[in-house]
Amino acid sequence: MKVNIFWFRRDLRLHDNTALNAALNYPNVKPIFIFDKCITQKLKRDDPRLSFIFSLLKNIQNQLKKYNSGI
Repeated sequence: MKVNIFWFRRDLRLHDNTALNAALNYPNVKPIFIFDKCITQKLKRDDPRLSFIFSLLKNIQNQLKKYNSGI
C-alpha cells in the first residue's frame, strides 16, 4: 500500500494550510512532525518555544482524530 506523507515543518495550521490541502488530494496521507534533536537538545525541557509547539501539536492531534487520523 502506497503512503503519502505530509510533513508539518513550519506551518502548524490545519485551517488554510495550502500545502496540506494539496496533499489531501492524494489517498493515504500521513501527517508527521519531526523534532530536530540538534535544536531540542540545546533547550531546556520547559522551554516556552517547545511548550508552544507541543500545544499546537496536541491541538492538531485532537482535530485529526475526528478524521481517523493523527500526527
